Amino acid sequence: IDLRAATNTVGLFQSSPIKQVGSINIASSTSISYGFMCQELISPIILTTSALLADCSYAFYSCANVPEISLSDASGITNTTGMFSGCNRLAKLRLPGMRTSFSVAGCNMGAAALNTLFGEMADLTGFPSQKLTYSSNPGAATADASILTAKNWVAAS
Repeated sequence: IDLRAATNTVGLFQSSPIKQVGSINIASSTSISYGFMCQELISPIILTTSALLADCSYAFYSCANVPEISLSDASGITNTTGMFSGCNRLAKLRLPGMRTSFSVAGCNMGAAALNTLFGEMADLTGFPSQKLTYSSNPGAATADASILTAKNWVAAS
């Protein structure tokens, strides 16, 4: 789906009965707040994004059956309130350049998936620390938190 000209994708698929979305280009969007609140959705969500994307509040809230979420650029995100709440089956998450505190508590990520997530997040050395909460994931106890702490992130497992 090509929505690259859209600057606001708030509520894009909110409460929609869709089961699959595929890849979506939202490279000009500044907000995807409440974008995917879809309990029926079972496919990966692959988004082409840019540093313009700032508001992701409740973007994937209650996407309980989505196995993977991937953003191509998370460097501009500033609001992550409830972003991944209720994503119980989320096993893979890509947020390259992420520099704002967020939580993936209660998701379904193993240690390898968490380590990949940690590795793609921004290095905050010289900037204020941010916090990643990743408790209640299958790999939380064995993920390598030193990847986060070396980049000035606070790891909350």
